[in-house]
Amino acid sequence: MHSGPEWNRHSYNAVVSERDLRETYLPAFKDLVTKADVKEVMIAYNAFRGVPCGASDYLINTILRGEWGYKGLIVSDCGAISNFFEPGCHGYSEDGPHAAATAIHTGTDLNCGDSYRFIPEAVQQGLLDEADVDRSLVRLFSERIRLGELTHNTAPWDHLSDDIVEGEVHRALSRKMAEETVVLLQNRGGILPLKADTRIALVGPNADDKEMMWGNYNPIPEFTTTLADGLKARIPELKVLRGCGIVGEKEDAGRLFKELKDIDVVVFAGGISPLYEGEEMDVDAPGFRGGDRTSIELPQVQRELLKALHDAGKKLILVNFSGSAMGLVPETESCEAILQAWYPGEEGGTVLADILYGDVVPSGKLPLTFYKSVDQLPDFEDYKMKGRTYRYFEGEPLFPFGFGLSYTEFAYGEASVKDGRLVVPVTNTGSRDAVEVVQLYVRKADDTEGPLKSLRGFRRVLIPAGQTAEVALPLTEETFLSWDEARQDMVPMKGEWELLYGGSSHSLKKVSYKY
Repeated sequence: MHSGPEWNRHSYNAVVSERDLRETYLPAFKDLVTKADVKEVMIAYNAFRGVPCGASDYLINTILRGEWGYKGLIVSDCGAISNFFEPGCHGYSEDGPHAAATAIHTGTDLNCGDSYRFIPEAVQQGLLDEADVDRSLVRLFSERIRLGELTHNTAPWDHLSDDIVEGEVHRALSRKMAEETVVLLQNRGGILPLKADTRIALVGPNADDKEMMWGNYNPIPEFTTTLADGLKARIPELKVLRGCGIVGEKEDAGRLFKELKDIDVVVFAGGISPLYEGEEMDVDAPGFRGGDRTSIELPQVQRELLKALHDAGKKLILVNFSGSAMGLVPETESCEAILQAWYPGEEGGTVLADILYGDVVPSGKLPLTFYKSVDQLPDFEDYKMKGRTYRYFEGEPLFPFGFGLSYTEFAYGEASVKDGRLVVPVTNTGSRDAVEVVQLYVRKADDTEGPLKSLRGFRRVLIPAGQTAEVALPLTEETFLSWDEARQDMVPMKGEWELLYGGSSHSLKKVSYKY
């Protein structure tokens, strides 16, 4: 159960109800274990119900190895076992030998760190049986043999040539990922796609930053196209101006406006950066704390610059780079268009330029809710789901989960259930061939404590201009999983359900269905 990047995760104790645990926190992990057959699972830093995750018999043995039948390795996050006993952390074990014994006995096979140097001492003190150590050693060496490290057998990837790395197949995949994930959030007056003769300039701290494009925990590509690179391939004489930093470094406004006097549209490459948000980071800046964020707003220096540009009569297109949700209420007023670019990778600049000029029609949808401000969010250290995410949030978000505009329009017809599928007619009413992501949500009518809706299926469908596609979404047992109080688990539940469908979580049509 991963805590996310909370600044205090080395001492934090996550307490959640059994329903929230099994309805929200565990399903993704369960699918990876039971469907994807992962071979290694990492335990988190935080404690769960008073016990560090690496010592949790309930998480590791009852659920992971018991209910889910997991047979593979369990590894600690780096330094997590030392958090059992180090001052200022969990205070769970009295010293290193006790921590090592507890983790090994529970089933954490491999320690990222140095706490397992205490294993011999733990055995000598009678805290740990050699049989427990042997159990973990068998798992570890079995995997090393499977990987070909200890035998003359070749691994499945040994025949692969080095030149496939960043080869055309990889770069094409990078382009495809960027094309499908960039989200058009606003397009007032149809300013996008840009016309070829529009006089534009590129301004902003993320205009020409290769490192920002990669995200973090990343390899370093040999070639990366920034937004500046992508636009300069079209407009060699393009003006590229920084304007300001991510959180500071404001440049001279007079010089900036002089440079922009003949410009019609300013593409502003803003947002934040992997240098400010991430895991365990030494960051001291307004809105950030140790890689965590204390504010979701666009940094003030960028907000002020955008307002000044708007007040000067410039039309603005904000390309927002971030790995998390942003509060952009003022920017919906100062900017004509907003693109959520995330950290789009080595081909991101090319793709963004293609989207800005209409060579690619945007089809990305938000995988999380964009709130108006932190005032709409409960305390992040409260792990209860009430009021969180599209499933329980009852307010009006800035941009809802699943939302994303296109350069065309889609009309949803009346769906019907046929042969175990929800069949949804979707018409492309515009003039551009485009991809729509058709989404299926469900709600159990009599579950008053349950989610407002839960995503249970989606399909990306290319629909030619003026045509209608019949999009079939399968209805399986998993579609109708709901909380069973008696069994304290998620099970397929008979009864009345609402099948909700549309192009986002916000505006949905409904079919009543009895399962």
